[in-house]
Amino acid sequence: MKLLSKIISFFINKKREKLRKKRGISWIGDVLIYSSSYDYRLLRFITTLPFNFIFSNLLYTIAWGDLNYMEYSPQFSWIFQAFITFILMLFFAYSPIFRSFLIVAVITTIGRSGLTIVSWKVMDNLINGPITNIAENFKQTATGFTCFVALQKNVTEERFTLAAGPLEHFIQSNIAKGIKISKKIINTIKVILQPFKDEVEEKTDEDELAESLKKYKTTIEERELVKNDIKNIIDIQKTNVSDTIIKHSKFRSKLVKKMATRIEDRCMEIFRQVTTSCISYLDSAKEACYSKIPNFIGQHLCPNFNQEKYCSGTTEDETKKKCDNLIANNSDTLFPVTFDEEIQNFKDSSNHITDEMAIAMHMKKIDGERKTNVKLMGQLSNMIHSEIHYIQIAIESMKEFGNLWVLMFVYIIFEDSVIFCRNFLNEIEFENNYYTWYFWKIDNERQKSKKTYLYPLTNAEKKINKIIKVFSKPTINEKKAMKLPFILWIVITFIVIGIISADHYFYRVLIVVNQYGNIIFDTSGNNTISLNITGEGVFVDWMREMLSFNYTRVSNTTVTSNFCNKIPVKPNYIDYFQSLGLPLFYMLFCQVIFNYLIKRITVVYILGYMFRKRQKTRIIYLYNKILYSRENIRKMTRAKIRFEAKKEILYHQDSALMWIFSKGYIKNHIIDRFFKLYKCILCEERYQYVKIISCNVKNCPGVFCYKCWLNNNKLCYVCLTKSDKVNSQKSRIIEKEDLYLEKYKKIKDSIKESKILDKEEKKENNNKRK
Repeated sequence: MKLLSKIISFFINKKREKLRKKRGISWIGDVLIYSSSYDYRLLRFITTLPFNFIFSNLLYTIAWGDLNYMEYSPQFSWIFQAFITFILMLFFAYSPIFRSFLIVAVITTIGRSGLTIVSWKVMDNLINGPITNIAENFKQTATGFTCFVALQKNVTEERFTLAAGPLEHFIQSNIAKGIKISKKIINTIKVILQPFKDEVEEKTDEDELAESLKKYKTTIEERELVKNDIKNIIDIQKTNVSDTIIKHSKFRSKLVKKMATRIEDRCMEIFRQVTTSCISYLDSAKEACYSKIPNFIGQHLCPNFNQEKYCSGTTEDETKKKCDNLIANNSDTLFPVTFDEEIQNFKDSSNHITDEMAIAMHMKKIDGERKTNVKLMGQLSNMIHSEIHYIQIAIESMKEFGNLWVLMFVYIIFEDSVIFCRNFLNEIEFENNYYTWYFWKIDNERQKSKKTYLYPLTNAEKKINKIIKVFSKPTINEKKAMKLPFILWIVITFIVIGIISADHYFYRVLIVVNQYGNIIFDTSGNNTISLNITGEGVFVDWMREMLSFNYTRVSNTTVTSNFCNKIPVKPNYIDYFQSLGLPLFYMLFCQVIFNYLIKRITVVYILGYMFRKRQKTRIIYLYNKILYSRENIRKMTRAKIRFEAKKEILYHQDSALMWIFSKGYIKNHIIDRFFKLYKCILCEERYQYVKIISCNVKNCPGVFCYKCWLNNNKLCYVCLTKSDKVNSQKSRIIEKEDLYLEKYKKIKDSIKESKILDKEEKKENNNKRK
């Protein structure tokens, strides 16, 4: 039973049940229309969960969808979305205030408050659509441009090769051959000149070697000679030094003296080598003799291998004298008078030839121009792609910043919705100038109970109290508020149209270029050349080997630019219309033209439905304010009529049409039916002739509308003033006595009923406390 009672308590509220039965309202009508947001709270929480889930997902998509902080992982991104959705869903279902804030935020986002968000969505779609398409076509254009440049370079190279003929081929094929032959000639000349060149040098390696041998070799030879008991040679060599100085003093130049010294050194070196070889040979023969022959025989035979006998100093001295005599006797023949000059000329010529040969060997081929061109083409392509990449990075960064900006505006919209709801709940005059069905229901009830009612409202009353219908035309302030959104809409529209036009015409230009840009390069031609050298001899053979040439080249190439022409990306106009055109139409109608209407609907119907008691209080306050205003205006109008009637300055003001068409068909059937020319003296509202009542008294200016005529008990107020039936103490005619008593009884009964209801509520509160 307890479980059943708890389940029933979800659907039935005891306090609401009594009021529902008393008013004769159905349970569904009470839940949906008449009850407050705080009644049936648990039932509302359960029934609104599915709607809350859809609503929270929609809100997440608008606010956080483009800026998910955990988008680096699909799992974390889903967890973040579920967390935001779950929190919003719970708060939306539990708190009526929070629910009203969210609903108002979403509805106002449809209007002007969401202008920034929709504008950024349009710009985002513009970036993802036409701008991205233009960037892609520009990238293909840049790639095709570099391809065309490379193709033109290849064609130019082919034409240059064909125009130059066999020259390049001749140089390439024969330069290595010429270098090889030149090397052979240079080596031959060097081999011929090298012996003579060494002789004319003032100091050579041979001289350095001779000087070192003179210092050390003499000492070694002396040791060997003393060891072998040969002393005469040492004495002879000591006397040779002074003799050599005397002989060389008669030569004229230092170079000739050097050459004579070299000749003498070479002669003496030959003798020394012969003497050393003789001593070494005889020494070896003596040792072999003693070792091979028996001792008794060897003692008689082996001493015959005497070194002094065969390698004596006298023989060396005689040989040296012959060399000296040869040089001394033939010095004029060997070294003539012009020998110094001839030797010097030979030396200069050899140096010059050597330098020339060294310069000729620096020949080389430089083939770096084409590599440089290829490198520049690669650099151009890389620069273009890098610039496009930088543009893409800038666009992506701008999109992320825009998403953050949208999130900030979402928070601003929530803040505005909170302020909007607080003003609605706390300020009774906030946007409280719309009459609704409940307004006229109150007026109808007052009319039935024979009380003062408002219908119809005059234009003066509407203007003074600024009362308008919910679906009426916008006011002046609302029209002024449309200017800034309309300017923003125009700017965004022109930007969208301009970028789409640029995308369209850029695509059209690329299509035309692609159709007529398929260029075919034909290169054809031939070159024939031959060179044949005839004759005999070394030089002729060398020239034949180097310059003999027979070349024939035929060129017939066709190069097309089809592979450089890539089909551009076509603009998706249907997608542009859906992602750009429809949002722009939505902005124009919902956020510019009919923004005022969304605000009115939010105040009157959305917040009025969520806060019904507050809305009823606001409407009652508006009704009383207008009623109080009407009573004050009518008092002033009656006082004015009394004053003018007493002074007899009250008269009916006819218009020009009434003077022109005083009688006839036009006045009776057109002017009196369609033109509001008659003014009621009480409400001061103009009506057609068929909707007014004129006083039957002659020359009485009293003209009344039907409502004022009935309120005045079908009497002329001007006539009542002249007959002193009304004055400042008694400004109105009192109704009939029976009607007055009936109204008094109804008021008294209503007061009793309210007191009884208050007592019942107090008893219920006391029972709950107990």
